[in-house]
Amino acid sequence: MNKRIIGLDVARAVAIIGMIMVNFKVVLSNAKPDWLSDWASLLDGKFSAVFVVLAGLGIAFMTKNKNGIEAQKNARLRVLKRALFLFLLGLLFYLVWPADILHFYGVYMLITALVLYASPRLLLILSTTLILGYFLLISTFSYEESWNFETFEYADFWTVKGFFRNLMFNGFHPVIPWVSFMLFGLWLGRQDLQDSYFVRKIFRLSGIMYLLIQVSSILILQLFSGVSAEEYELVKVIFGTAPMPPMPIYMFQGLAFSTFVISGCILFSSRYIQNRWIQGLAAMGRMALTIYIIHVFLGIGVFYESIESGNPLSLSFVLLYALSFSFLCLLFSDFWLRKFKSGPFEWLMRKVT
Repeated sequence: MNKRIIGLDVARAVAIIGMIMVNFKVVLSNAKPDWLSDWASLLDGKFSAVFVVLAGLGIAFMTKNKNGIEAQKNARLRVLKRALFLFLLGLLFYLVWPADILHFYGVYMLITALVLYASPRLLLILSTTLILGYFLLISTFSYEESWNFETFEYADFWTVKGFFRNLMFNGFHPVIPWVSFMLFGLWLGRQDLQDSYFVRKIFRLSGIMYLLIQVSSILILQLFSGVSAEEYELVKVIFGTAPMPPMPIYMFQGLAFSTFVISGCILFSSRYIQNRWIQGLAAMGRMALTIYIIHVFLGIGVFYESIESGNPLSLSFVLLYALSFSFLCLLFSDFWLRKFKSGPFEWLMRKVT
């Protein structure tokens, strides 16, 4: 039996708090003041990446030590069932939240199930190839097709062609290259995360890599600041760290950021495992799916009429609101798990699959 690593639950909580802050910022705020918006934009897409890497880690732990053809077949079937559940749940959720990641998750998990017991080297090669291969896709097809980037509406999502294009290439979290995050998480989950030396090593290396990529991106963009606006936009797409489109710079930085957050949470949590806040964050992490659903209905829904009427909120207020909402979710999770074994949607997923 695998010993539960509480730091992974804490990392899920950190990821969901980060996603709440980013989603509230995008939907509810007027992006003012500019300086705060610039800093907050550095987080765009980063915590979603952490979530996907953690999902790969979860699959690794769920299917670990499965020896024999039958055991591995059953493990793969279990992953496929969860993939189908999340895919269908995500499509339902898309009706109210077009930025849904769950239906993408389902396809990531389908692909991950196919290489569930591949060698660590092959997983890293596949992950890297998909990241670099996105260059070929974006140079062949139009990334802007069907998008209205003013309203973030996708024109033909519910057609076969539009759905496939959105899913695989130019949606919020396209399978190519985003599945690389899950494949990397599967690789990471095969490592010994209870070895403090290894965890400290990847913590330092990923932190350095994240900073190097960020500084390099800034310097390159400054170097080309004198070119025409059209040329600068092209340079910004290729060398910037924004998640849309998910170019290699963003993807590799997302991998570094995810590894840094996850390893940092493991190290910190193991040191302060009895701390009340750590226990509360761990509870929140174990209810990440439920909180992901309710942050839209309850968190964003509170201000839905105000946003629909064209009255966005100040960014400083939205970020404070996001932290307050996250704190309430932490209290709710701690209370719920004292009475039940899992969150409502986590229970439903286990029941169905």
